[in-house]
Amino acid sequence: MPFSINLKGGDEMILLSDTRQQIGKHSNIERYCRSHGITIVKQKLDVGDYMLPEDATGNPRVSVDTKQDL
Repeated sequence: MPFSINLKGGDEMILLSDTRQQIGKHSNIERYCRSHGITIVKQKLDVGDYMLPEDATGNPRVSVDTKQDL
């Protein structure tokens, strides 16, 4: 199901991407993010393939784990 993200004026969306993913495996996700102004930052994630950065209290807000044939 497609989703949309509404940002307040001037806000930047950052999506963290796990560095251990296979190169090109999720190129469709990266293409979508680039075309919608979402910055992808690669770093080692403890859980999931993608995550939103921590909120003001230091807690991660959302983690996404992609699975094949699920």
